[in-house]
Amino acid sequence: ELLKDLSAAAAAAAAQRPSDAAIGPCFRRLADYLKMYSAYCTNQDAAADTLKLHYHTNAKLRDFLDAQFLRPEARGQPLASYLIKPVQRLCKYPLLLRELLNRTPASHADHEALSN
Repeated sequence: ELLKDLSAAAAAAAAQRPSDAAIGPCFRRLADYLKMYSAYCTNQDAAADTLKLHYHTNAKLRDFLDAQFLRPEARGQPLASYLIKPVQRLCKYPLLLRELLNRTPASHADHEALSN
């Protein structure tokens, strides 16, 4: 969704003046969507611990996960690495927004949307 919004904002800016591009609203819409990840992040450590415990104690699960790991679709990543990805991604958004805000002139229409 964010990528689609950013692409649409970029296309609109290209059709007009690039200096008028507004991406702040894209992130504002994303903020409501990201709230659902709160429970996921809260429970991520427990989920990782549970996966590790059962991986070591349940031979059928271990065999299944090991077989999935070898599939090309897994891209050489174990399930645990996929479970942490949403948390890692969430941590990057504030850094991205901070960098965008630092590079957006205070006079730009997008500055206020990026700072809230």
